[in-house]
Amino acid sequence: MNAAPAGTVVKVRPGKYTCSLEIGKKITLEGEGSRKSIVLESSSGPVLTLSGGAVISGLTISYTGSSEVDAIKITGGSPVVKNCSVSSSASASKPAWSACIAVYDGSPPLAGNSGQGSRG
Repeated sequence: MNAAPAGTVVKVRPGKYTCSLEIGKKITLEGEGSRKSIVLESSSGPVLTLSGGAVISGLTISYTGSSEVDAIKITGGSPVVKNCSVSSSASASKPAWSACIAVYDGSPPLAGNSGQGSRG
């Protein structure tokens, strides 16, 4: 992702991908097929950390670890997350928390997503 120029569209084919990606520019990550068949997952950190003008659509995004970690962490700008299924198995107890989609800064449009498993 770091080498991709702004404006790049990455089509993600069906499969399960273990990753922890940081996208801070206008790059589109788009599922090609049913979102149930395209899974991005991580057990050690956020699956996606987003800022700027990133666009994420049509994916299943799953944090599978037990630490207090967000599945998607938005740190600024207005990244778009749409038509995704987002889940987190993180365990958190008050006052700590974890989220399927956590917005720390920015004004991201979120539409057509489903979430399961955030705690706090």
